[in-house]
Amino acid sequence: MIFAVILCILSFSSQQDRIPIPVTEAPYAAADVVVDEDSGEKIICDQLVIVFAEDITRSEQLNVLLQISGKVVGGNPDMNIYHISFPNRRRSLSTQNNIIKKLNKNPRIEHVSARKEKSDIVGTIEIEMKQPERKGEINMSAEGRHYTEKKDELQEVLDANRETLLSCKRNKGIRKGDILFRLTISPEGELKEVKILQSNIKDKIFLNCLEYKIRQWTGFPSQNGDFDRQVEFTFKF
Repeated sequence: MIFAVILCILSFSSQQDRIPIPVTEAPYAAADVVVDEDSGEKIICDQLVIVFAEDITRSEQLNVLLQISGKVVGGNPDMNIYHISFPNRRRSLSTQNNIIKKLNKNPRIEHVSARKEKSDIVGTIEIEMKQPERKGEINMSAEGRHYTEKKDELQEVLDANRETLLSCKRNKGIRKGDILFRLTISPEGELKEVKILQSNIKDKIFLNCLEYKIRQWTGFPSQNGDFDRQVEFTFKF
């Protein structure tokens, strides 16, 4: 009985170990949007985008907020992304950049940048599969067994889910580039792993968004056998 109570307490503690994100994103005033003269991008001068380390605690998050007198106004906890507002009464981008430089020195923060105003312009996405091949390879390593299959049998699934990725590209700073993904799929058609193998786009938030969206995909065909399948494909932006 005592053991069960301890488990309940631990479970509750783990759920409360992060700063909660508001259900509704806090609005920002038009006056808070400043044009960066160097890039021409529209920047929300009193907000930041922060990606914390996966194992960060609430106490460590609070310390970060205290450093800049900030508060959480939105974000996406599934991607570990937080939108933080801070006082910037002069609407100075140099003040914002100084805070970014300071936070970038914190090893418990994986990424920090100015939050940019959303753009209604969304680019296209092309999916390129590797050419069908009859050959595959069997991996019998200790980590697990899988069958690497290089053919386009999953093209229908990729095409059906292409549109789900467009919301990740609402940042005008994302330029053209290629991203090579590898999906690991169980014999039952369950998506088990998503991995980025190569990318000439370095925006971590953008890549996290793509990976998160792909993890929601369903409808992969099942296949007889005991081996996981691996399929590689490239997104062209």
